[in-house]
Amino acid sequence: MLDQHYSEIVRELENRFGLTFVDTSVTDSNLCYVASEELRVEFKQTLTANDIKNYVTGFLDSKNNAPHDREFTKEDFPYPADVATFWKLAARGKAGLLKG
Repeated sequence: MLDQHYSEIVRELENRFGLTFVDTSVTDSNLCYVASEELRVEFKQTLTANDIKNYVTGFLDSKNNAPHDREFTKEDFPYPADVATFWKLAARGKAGLLKG
């Protein structure tokens, strides 16, 4: 279950970009590609906790010397201007996390 603080950020992202949050910790779904890494971003209609984590990592990496342990509130969360920017920074963050 999402805490209240995180839930507000998720709802705001859903509202801004028309995406639906999918809790990937729940595995009783029959939707094969709903959270698939193979789905091209222009076809994605959902976002996951990992997508948001990757976006924040990519956002912080795009800023010089930004602290990576920063906690955001709904009011100061760095909402992207559009969904394409969200996915671009999420990919950047994922690549950075994979490098280690």
